[in-house]
Amino acid sequence: MLKILELEDERLARVFECRYFAGLTTAETAQALDIAPRSVERLGSQARSRMAHRFRARKRCQGGVSGLPALDMLADCITLQR
Repeated sequence: MLKILELEDERLARVFECRYFAGLTTAETAQALDIAPRSVERLGSQARSRMAHRFRARKRCQGGVSGLPALDMLADCITLQR
């Protein structure tokens, strides 16, 4: 799923990696990526939101849905299968 985020917005992916995989603080991430701490907070929030959306979509796709899925859910399922 991180690969999908990288394709959408590489900066979001880098912030997500630093914060959640490397365990860096906001200040450490800002320094590592040479961006403002406030930008790390904003981008981190966006990245968390997108990743949470992807996880929810994946869960819906794997859990099976009775009937036809909504178009937005179908789009999420197709994106996740790439």
